[in-house]
Amino acid sequence: MIKIETINYFELLDYQRKKMIAELDTYSEKQLLFKPKKDGWSMAQVIDHLYLVEKQAKNYIDNKLLEQKENIPPTNWKSGFRKNILNIALSLPFKFKTPTTLIQPNRNDYIQAKEDWARIRLEYKNLLHQLDKDYFSKHLFKHPLVGKMAMLDMFKFLQVHAQHHSLQIDRITHHPLFMK
Repeated sequence: MIKIETINYFELLDYQRKKMIAELDTYSEKQLLFKPKKDGWSMAQVIDHLYLVEKQAKNYIDNKLLEQKENIPPTNWKSGFRKNILNIALSLPFKFKTPTTLIQPNRNDYIQAKEDWARIRLEYKNLLHQLDKDYFSKHLFKHPLVGKMAMLDMFKFLQVHAQHHSLQIDRITHHPLFMK
């Protein structure tokens, strides 16, 4: 049952990505590369960041799957609690520094970031359909700040994370110097 719930939640998450990309596709390259501050991110860099976070999570899952299934701890109430704390923190209107430099956007190329994000989502989709159902109740993801979670909780985090950055995109498009 948790496998189906995880796959369904992933589909909602991917719908969110497609909707965000469809909106961004209406902007010019100049608008997509606009930075409201010298050290701020452009919309293209936000998409690159979202891709890099998902890629890092996928790499962690791939490494966990190299272990014996019995060696991966099962989820428990603590993982749900950690996920809730993280979601509350992300829903607040405050800016947070990223936990590591690994997830800082490293390019300002919207087209490439968009393609990479679609590709990592396809990798997730393939993994979800191929993965044995027993793995869905295991700690396959580890957030750098709050710790281990199940894949369903990871997708819920990624949804809140993307929503957090969609507000950042909204702030960029409403900046007084943003080209209309």
